[in-house]
Amino acid sequence: MILDALHRIANHRQSLSREEAHAVMTEVLSGQCSDAQIAALLVALHMKGETVEEIVGFAEAIRAAAIPFAQLFDLRFRSRMIVVLALLTMLIYPWYPRFHVDYNFDESWPWMA
Repeated sequence: MILDALHRIANHRQSLSREEAHAVMTEVLSGQCSDAQIAALLVALHMKGETVEEIVGFAEAIRAAAIPFAQLFDLRFRSRMIVVLALLTMLIYPWYPRFHVDYNFDESWPWMA
């Protein structure tokens, strides 16, 4: 799809419809396009001038591919984080007394007593 879109935009200066722009951005976001193809698409769009329909199609595809923020912190994620934090605590705690410094304010800083 991106090669057809590149041909239409770069060679014929035709605009993409909303559905075509959505399909192209879906292909880009799915990782099916090379970096050179993505760069060529962006340069061709800039040279032609982006239309509202193209921008709306791209935005709809990006929103459709985005993961809702609430799903990032589902129950499985939280439970895994609790386990990881517990393991880190068990690993760090045995060495904690070695790093502890007991300041004697009476001898070193008499005004703090």
